[in-house]
Amino acid sequence: MKIIYVTNQIPNYRKKLYEILGDSIDLTIAHYGKTNPSNFYKELKIKHQEGRFFIYTPNSIDFNNYDIVIVWGNLRLYELYKLIFKKNKKFKVMLFGPGVSASYTKKYDNDRRFAFIYNFILKKVDVAVFYDNYPVIKYSAKGISPNKLFCAPNTVVIDSKNPSLEIKKDSFLFFGTLYKEKGIMILLESYKLLKSKSKGNLPNLNIIGDGPELAKLNNWVNENNLDDIVRFHGRIVDSDVIEVFFRKSYACISPNQAGLSVIESMAYGVPFITSKYPITGGEYNAIIEGANGFFYDGTVNGLAQILDDIMNTNNLDLDLYSNNCLEYYNRFRSPELWVNQMLKAIDYVKKSKLSNKVCCSLNFAPHYREEIFLRMEKDLDCDFFFGNSTYGSIKKTDYSKFDKKVVELEFRKVFNQFYILKGQIKLSFSNYSHYIITGQPFNLTAWALLILNKIRGKKTFIWNHGWYGNENFLKKTLKKIQLKLAEGYFLYGTYAKNLMEKERIDSKKIHVVYNSLSHKKQLKIRNQLKKTSIYFDHFNNSNPTLLFIGRLTKIKKLHLLLDAMQLANKEGCDFNLILIGDGTEKQFLEGVVEKFKLKHNTWFYGYCYKEEQIGELIYNADICISPGNIGLTAIHSLMYGTPAITHSNFTNQMPEFEAIEEGNTGSFFKENDSVDLKSAIIHWLEKHPKKEESLIQACYNKIDVNYNPNYQMKILKKVLQ
Repeated sequence: MKIIYVTNQIPNYRKKLYEILGDSIDLTIAHYGKTNPSNFYKELKIKHQEGRFFIYTPNSIDFNNYDIVIVWGNLRLYELYKLIFKKNKKFKVMLFGPGVSASYTKKYDNDRRFAFIYNFILKKVDVAVFYDNYPVIKYSAKGISPNKLFCAPNTVVIDSKNPSLEIKKDSFLFFGTLYKEKGIMILLESYKLLKSKSKGNLPNLNIIGDGPELAKLNNWVNENNLDDIVRFHGRIVDSDVIEVFFRKSYACISPNQAGLSVIESMAYGVPFITSKYPITGGEYNAIIEGANGFFYDGTVNGLAQILDDIMNTNNLDLDLYSNNCLEYYNRFRSPELWVNQMLKAIDYVKKSKLSNKVCCSLNFAPHYREEIFLRMEKDLDCDFFFGNSTYGSIKKTDYSKFDKKVVELEFRKVFNQFYILKGQIKLSFSNYSHYIITGQPFNLTAWALLILNKIRGKKTFIWNHGWYGNENFLKKTLKKIQLKLAEGYFLYGTYAKNLMEKERIDSKKIHVVYNSLSHKKQLKIRNQLKKTSIYFDHFNNSNPTLLFIGRLTKIKKLHLLLDAMQLANKEGCDFNLILIGDGTEKQFLEGVVEKFKLKHNTWFYGYCYKEEQIGELIYNADICISPGNIGLTAIHSLMYGTPAITHSNFTNQMPEFEAIEEGNTGSFFKENDSVDLKSAIIHWLEKHPKKEESLIQACYNKIDVNYNPNYQMKILKKVLQ
């Protein structure tokens, strides 16, 4: 893939970055600055003309000879507009720049007169890469697809000759061009103030750089008798000399400006000091107050105080500052990260040469997956084709909440367990590059879609439970054939992934996305929850309350829970039980309650789709019990801070059992054993007579980390884009 970058110059601080990038791609840099050749990229000198409003580059480059044209993100560059409006172009356009206003006269993103133009351009280009994450957030909020916005954090390459050599710190440093706007006079005034108060020797202030303010600053230093501690060294280009100056400095200071010198300082392990809202770039966002740098209040006294504090800091804390700087640079501003982000943006453009739309054709759209479906529509440009019914009675997603039309496919039983979704096969001939299907082995049209997409070079992903561990030879064989036809598998848990890897299925094709409910809505409710007397008011006692939420069906084996309750009663342990839901087993369970004389301790609450009520009921319960498979009941319960108990035969479980960590977010009992269930409940309540805050937070954390649409979208984007 041939790539050309159209820009103004190849500055020395970026040359090494371009060389590292050019080592991975076929890169040509077209610019009108000073010649700066390299063996890692091709250099193409171009002409330019400075106009009143625009910079013109009247050259005859045939951009159609390139796959991607990267263009400098300066709104004055006329070539930028020519490229995005060019007809019949065969190349993709990538914008590369700061993304917002940055200059020596105004604060970062302070000049917003032309923001509407930038917003318009971002809609037209295929991808944009910024120096900082701030523009990514800004333009995403303004409606630009976040998928095509990348951050390659602005950085410098440091070639340290002696990184392990210890150099004693004895000075402060200013490093950069001497412009008035940088506020160097504030630094000198603060040094004058420190000298007037100092009872001992002050560290030297080394000023490296030249510029229009040099003579004026030098005269001021001499007039104020600071020439013994303030040293002007002029412009230094020798990296070895620069390294020594940095490494012997307590801190690098630029009172009113923070550009790449922030990153260079941290690369040498030196904290940076500047004002809270400095001019030029977004590099000041790299400063973490008190960890790898400091912000002063804009006054001479304020800066002097920070310098004095640093001078009186012990060596242990100075080492901590240094380590923090190095850690930040290596983790968040390294050249490798910059190059990787540039390559990711390029890879995004390569993939977008195809129609990168996603077709999601699932057997059914249950209401509890509404949030993830809406996120997929927005962030993946996903179209949905759902089966119109399924086995059982599950509430359907509200299609009116989607921006695009949702198509329903007629569910038809063929024979035994086999069925089809009418219209699913012809989706292979639509303009999609990626397909997501439920992929159950009994869906005949899903098989046809898998085969057709394989032949047509389209990628199909299966999204279901994967392996249970109890599959017979036929089911295993069918699933393995499916996986050979599919590009990958989205799973609800790592248990299934481990089983599939034991079957020698390529782990690179397996992606764990877990499962989720309406996390965003539930989080708002959760933040308002508090302890209430709802169970005391209903049961007229203070017994611990057990809870089940879900359909009352045979597979849930709720009779085991009632049996465990009556066994506990005989031992003098009384519980209350609330059953939220309805189903075919309700009448049977009511009979068991009568038989065991548990009527006064059992509340058949019935169906409830009001999440606020559900939140209150779960939050105020002590433990959730699901004697059969637990499924999304675990996620619902943990979301509102209540641990869960279910059986330990994982081959007969649903994937969500993994959210239960023994002793932390719940517990397990021996399958089909009501005596062991009784013991598990009693043991849990003896250990946790009150549901302490740490337990609630453990439940919250389990859901907030993995079992939510944000995590799912992270995996889906990584795989599909």
